[in-house]
Amino acid sequence: MRKLFRFFTILLVLSLIIGCVPVSAENNLSMAKEKVLYLGGSKGKTEDGTFCKTSYKKLVANMIKGFDRETMEVVLNTEDKNIVSTNKAGRIVAKSLGTTTVNVKVFDADETQIFDQDLKVLVKKNATEVTVKGIGITSQG
Repeated sequence: MRKLFRFFTILLVLSLIIGCVPVSAENNLSMAKEKVLYLGGSKGKTEDGTFCKTSYKKLVANMIKGFDRETMEVVLNTEDKNIVSTNKAGRIVAKSLGTTTVNVKVFDADETQIFDQDLKVLVKKNATEVTVKGIGITSQG
């Protein structure tokens, strides 16, 4: 009986110790594989008065699900700097029409790489004027 009591006591102590040791969080970062930017961007209103906007730049950290600004850093590298430029703040900016790939790496506070993915970036020409009527869209430009 004493041996059984000792066994359960040791088992209980071990389970408490193991339960208190933090387990490292699994990397749950994810991001779309493609982004479309529009050269020059634009802002405007539809006929019903709602606001619409197309973007020529994007903060990549905002695209990464699970990204923590307090403990993580984004590093970008573009294949073609003539199409898309990148900066240390983690922003991509459309420069000219075309398609390129931007490599996105995320590092934690210990400077360990925890995420690495290529992002296909398409830069398209903006319409000079877009009118939305009902469910159809007409473009003039």
